[in-house]
Amino acid sequence: MKRKLPRRTKYEIWVEILEVCLNHSRHQSWILRELRLKTESVKSALQFLLNRNLLNQINPDNDWTEYRTSLKGKEALAHFYALISNFFKD
Repeated sequence: MKRKLPRRTKYEIWVEILEVCLNHSRHQSWILRELRLKTESVKSALQFLLNRNLLNQINPDNDWTEYRTSLKGKEALAHFYALISNFFKD
């Protein structure tokens, strides 16, 4: 019997998007393919992160809008990893 992989939470998706956009600007289609997400999931996650200034849009008027993790997004990732580290220390 084939085992189903557990679904990712919205929090995990947000973190993954912030991580892949941290050092390089990424297109929505790249994020969609690389993270293996559905279009609606990516669109809603990007909008959520943009609304909270965790992502920046690069070339929003161009046909190919790119996304990059903002300074606030980097701080959010740092807090996230610190929190996780505190709970899962050996």
